[in-house]
This record gives sequence, C-alpha cells and structure tokens, in this order.
Amino acid sequence: MSAAQGFEWGVVLRDEYRDILLQGIATTLGLTAAALAGGLLLGTLVSFARLSPSPWLRKPAVAWVEFTCTVPLLVHLLFWYFGAPELLPAGPKAWLYRQDVGLYATLVALTLYSAAFISEDLRSGFRSIPRGQVEAAQSLGFGRLQCFRLVVLPQALRVVVPPLLGQAMTIAKNTSVALMVGVGEVVYVSRAVQNSSFRTVETFAFTTVFFLLLAVLLTLISQAYQRRVLLAT
Repeated sequence: MSAAQGFEWGVVLRDEYRDILLQGIATTLGLTAAALAGGLLLGTLVSFARLSPSPWLRKPAVAWVEFTCTVPLLVHLLFWYFGAPELLPAGPKAWLYRQDVGLYATLVALTLYSAAFISEDLRSGFRSIPRGQVEAAQSLGFGRLQCFRLVVLPQALRVVVPPLLGQAMTIAKNTSVALMVGVGEVVYVSRAVQNSSFRTVETFAFTTVFFLLLAVLLTLISQAYQRRVLLAT
C-alpha cells in the first residue's frame, strides 16, 4: 500500500472535526481583519509622527517602531496576556478576567506589532511623492488636508497597497502565536483535531492548504491591482 493510500483525506470533513476547523478559520480571519484595520489606523498615525518636523513627535515614534520591531511577537503576546492585566486596577482587571483574555491579548499584540511595520510601508509611500508636487499644490491654494487627500494619498496608495497586502498575509500567519494563550485559531484547532484523530499529516495538510490558498488569493489581488494601476497610467 502506498503512503497516499494510507491517508484518510476525509478526516477533516467528519462531523466532529469539520465545525471546529471552520470555527478556527473564522477566528484566524477575524483576527487578521481586526489587526489589519487597527494596524492601518495606528500605523498611519505613527507614520505621520515619523514624518513630522517636530522632534517631540518624530523621536518617540522612531523609538516605538524600533522597539516594537525588535521584540519578538510572542514576547509581546505574553506581556499582554500575563503582564498587562496585572497592571490594571481591581475593577477593570476583574472584568477582563471574566472575558476571553487570550483573544484580547492576541488582538492587541497583533495590532501593535503590525502597526510598526505598516507605518514603515506607509512612510515609504508618502516619501515617494516628490516634494515639488506638494509645493505646487500649496502654491495653488490647497490646504494641508486637501494636499494630502488630493495629491499625496492617491499616488502613495499605488506604492503601498501591494506591501499592505503582504502585511495582511504576514498578520494571518502571525495569528498562529495565539495558540500559546489558548485562542482557537486554525493552528490551535488543527492541533486539537490531530490529538483526537491521530491523523497528523492529513490535519496539518489542511492547515497548510488554508494558508496557501490565502496567500494565493492575496497575491492575485495584488497583481490585479498593479495591472489596474499600470493601465490607469
């Protein structure tokens, strides 16, 4: 009998495993979407601070990005799971411990960690716009907000969207660290299925295919966007 014939490819479709795996996928995608949205918002603010002429804004932003990127994501997660709740007053701490602390800690850690990298992508995109275009817009009477919205942002998006899609894939893969704090994302539930079914290869093949399909989808979106930009120009 060949190795392929010995595999039970339908193990992940069994009733007792299918629902938990789908729930793990939903949790992974939810964490990815929430962390990406939060990372974009915070990353935008940090990128503005890093581009600010004021050292009171620029230097703290630089220090925060360097610190966040240097410390491993798992360390961030463990701090927000074990350390941060203990720093809260008794009331908020008691409320938090009645909730899913692991899920909240994962979301905060992923958002902050991703925001540091996203801010660098955004800063690179903003800096790619020639200063002369900004000065020309200001000479025409555009305010700072108008200049950013009508001149800088449309051109910067052409540069930053592909890296941001890459960050989305990175965030999706990074959600796997949540298994360390008991969050039921796709890797965590895959391990639970493997422990129950003793079908290691089939279970983690399913997990591998999920991440592979997600990467292919994001790559296709990025390529389609880049083709659209080329046609527009």
